[in-house]
Amino acid sequence: MSMPNLPDVQIDRDGGINAILAAIGMEELSLAHLLNAEGEKIQMALGTLREGDEPFAVEEIYRVNESARRMVRDAMMSQIVLALKLESLIELSWEEETASPRSCEGSPDLC
Repeated sequence: MSMPNLPDVQIDRDGGINAILAAIGMEELSLAHLLNAEGEKIQMALGTLREGDEPFAVEEIYRVNESARRMVRDAMMSQIVLALKLESLIELSWEEETASPRSCEGSPDLC
């Protein structure tokens, strides 16, 4: 597999923050779709997804349950990472807003 070719585009600070926010949002959406699919898989195994479906055998239900449990665990870990990314991004934005150039007027000891 080769490395992706990224366009040579200059991104300013606001554009970078927006790109990171969009990436976090897309990851959240992907996780939501994965969890929804796991829920449908469980419904299928139990025979409750569509009328007339027969439930799976107990061993198959157990395997589906284990698969769903692993997916939920992995999604939780991803959520923690995404929350940390968002927290870092908020701190970065906050630092930018509160940072102001120092003025030496009236307080030469601050310069």
